[in-house]
Amino acid sequence: MPVPFPVLQGLDMARHNDEVGATYGNIYLLGSLQSNTDPNFHGFKSYYLIAWLIKEPIPLQILFIWGLVKVGRRRTEDSFVFREGLLLASAGVLVLALSLLSKAQIGIRHILPALGIEVIIAGAAFSDRGTFSSGKRRILAALVIWLALSTLSYLCLARIPSVSETVDFQR
Repeated sequence: MPVPFPVLQGLDMARHNDEVGATYGNIYLLGSLQSNTDPNFHGFKSYYLIAWLIKEPIPLQILFIWGLVKVGRRRTEDSFVFREGLLLASAGVLVLALSLLSKAQIGIRHILPALGIEVIIAGAAFSDRGTFSSGKRRILAALVIWLALSTLSYLCLARIPSVSETVDFQR
């Protein structure tokens, strides 16, 4: 095989861990707790879509939809397939494959490449901004400010205590 052995070994280990659930606990989604050791449980099919909608900032989702509309309006068959279509297809394959084939649904970190593609497509909302009315410019500015504040709120609220705050060195 033209693939290094450690890569194949890592894929085998990931598949084994997915089958036996040895490296993660039970899986929870929207009020339902499922055991990873239950042979009948094959993962929540909508886990990554729901996690995406819950965990991604609302203004980024709005910009993503706006970007999709912009891409859809200006596309020609050739340009769409080789530009945004390829990105969207790869993101879709990643999310669908993980949703349908993996029981290790332990956060959105597995779909981070798809989230990067979301940001790229959201950037299409800013194309042709020179021709926008002042109202559309204000809406874009408000979404960017809202996104920045949302991101900063995560940083402020999810502050990890330092070692000196969690360990009493005088004992």
